[in-house]
Amino acid sequence: FHTVLSWVFGLMKSQPSWHDAIMGPYFISGALITGLPILIIIAAIFRKAYGLEKYFTM
Repeated sequence: FHTVLSWVFGLMKSQPSWHDAIMGPYFISGALITGLPILIIIAAIFRKAYGLEKYFTM
């Protein structure tokens, strides 16, 4: 997802504020906001599928 997002930022027509200093933190915060829940969901699936309840406690 984030690779595609970087291509969108790089290839689209320039918009005001798209090339400001705020875009770096904006991109990182977007990666954290989407990445952490995905890791939690994957951990929950592995916990149930492989019987890892004693290693992954919720």
